[in-house]
Amino acid sequence: MTMTAIRHLMAAAVFAAVGATGLAAQADEVVKQGAFYDGPHAPGHKVSGQAQVVQNADGSYEVHLSDFVSDDGPDVYIILSTAEQPTKDAHIKGSTWVPLGLRTALTGDQSYPVPANVNVEDYKSVGIWCKQYSVLFGAAALE
Repeated sequence: MTMTAIRHLMAAAVFAAVGATGLAAQADEVVKQGAFYDGPHAPGHKVSGQAQVVQNADGSYEVHLSDFVSDDGPDVYIILSTAEQPTKDAHIKGSTWVPLGLRTALTGDQSYPVPANVNVEDYKSVGIWCKQYSVLFGAAALE
């Protein structure tokens, strides 16, 4: 084998390794997930679907809701909470929580960006929280 052929093989191997690493880094990764369950005010306020905390290729995080269904209400936010499995309004009130935004729809797949200064490892659940009345519609414990 000539030196030129060896150089071409080495270049191809390096390109393949860098290319494979680059592709892996570009994929979004689910870092936590859980299923929604009703809060303490069911059947008045019911919630179902799945929640996922996803790390994007750029290092940012989002909370994705899929097959989401929620009852209507005023001032309803999607939140991250440090409560491990909140089933009462007091569990959210006694936790640290971060609003990700007003709920955008009662049904369907939705995404909410997580602020850059939030360490997602500190948060144990996604909640559907009526800020106006301090009412938990439902939550998903994250694993």
